[in-house]
Amino acid sequence: MYFKKIVIEYEAETNINANFDISYIAGKCGWAPAYDLKAKEIGEPVVMKYKAKVFNNTGIPWQAVDMVLSTGDPLQGASAPTISTWNLNYNAPAGSSGKGYYDNAIKNEYRQYEEAQYQVLDENISYNTVTVSVISVEFPIEKKYNIPDNGKPYTIDVTEYSLDAEFSYYAIPKFESNVYLIGKITGWEDLSLIDGNMNVYFGDKYLGVSQLNTNSLNDTLELSFGRDKQVSIKRNRIEEFTKKGLFGSSRKETFMFDILVKNNRKTDIQITIVDQVPISNESEIEVTVDEISGANYNEITGKTMWVTTLKPSESKKYSIGYTIKYPKERTVSTKQYRSMQSAMF
Repeated sequence: MYFKKIVIEYEAETNINANFDISYIAGKCGWAPAYDLKAKEIGEPVVMKYKAKVFNNTGIPWQAVDMVLSTGDPLQGASAPTISTWNLNYNAPAGSSGKGYYDNAIKNEYRQYEEAQYQVLDENISYNTVTVSVISVEFPIEKKYNIPDNGKPYTIDVTEYSLDAEFSYYAIPKFESNVYLIGKITGWEDLSLIDGNMNVYFGDKYLGVSQLNTNSLNDTLELSFGRDKQVSIKRNRIEEFTKKGLFGSSRKETFMFDILVKNNRKTDIQITIVDQVPISNESEIEVTVDEISGANYNEITGKTMWVTTLKPSESKKYSIGYTIKYPKERTVSTKQYRSMQSAMF
């Protein structure tokens, strides 16, 4: 194990007794953000618990330490910053760090030392590059924690936020008879959040892990809070309107479906229902839209969308129908299929 020695030089006119507080930069320690996002009920604020996973591999255990988590770089030198061109591109982080922002000599020397030490002490720690604000942020931790020097991550509480949220529902009954609760959360952009994993809960139910990517978000954070069994939806084929037949040199197939949605909750809900009409890529294949019940229809993609509000115990029905015409000597797949895993014996 590699150690360094601190040498203190001082000068005094007379003999005195003095106490020294020594501050130094230590490698082999760090932190990563982690979040719990909890929605208790529709219409209520969402609670975001900001946590951190802290590791200590310095060789010195931390006992009841005062801790401040920071997004700053401890290797900043005394050189004044400069500014460079700020280029905006699609899906690219915005920002710049000008030449001279760090004292490069100090930084490079320390980085070389750090890299050598990681090979010895941090074999169980992997690192990930994340995007943070240009302005560094500090989080004072109120509680004192004991962090052993074993390099393992220990979860600590950082802070807690109450965020406004707008809930709505989303369903594609063509694929599954489930309705998903979507939360649109505002106010997150002023919280100095960092990319990280987020545990999502609704009520007392754990729904899974979502990834918070602050670089790809706008002013609204959209998250799925999972399936809600209190809102039901079914898509049924209407047999009397579904038919096949030959007409001269062509074959025609007509399909008609009913979509029935019901709100079994005690509050009003807004729901978006999505379906589709097939789009022909061949001149000899003709698709005719027979019924879409007033849906918003995209002729390029074939996507149909109904957006509606349902009162408690209210039901609504929508229909979608289309006809496919193609040469009778040709084969056209007029049904969609999905893949799944199957056991082999």
